[in-house]
Amino acid sequence: MAGHSQFKNIMHRKGRQDAIKSKVFGKLA
Repeated sequence: MAGHSQFKNIMHRKGRQDAIKSKVFGKLA
């Protein structure tokens, strides 16, 4: 379960970047 916690932390940190990438991916798709 430790890995899951770390993953959540990374997601929270890259939250903004993820959102931007998601938008770009949506436009490409």
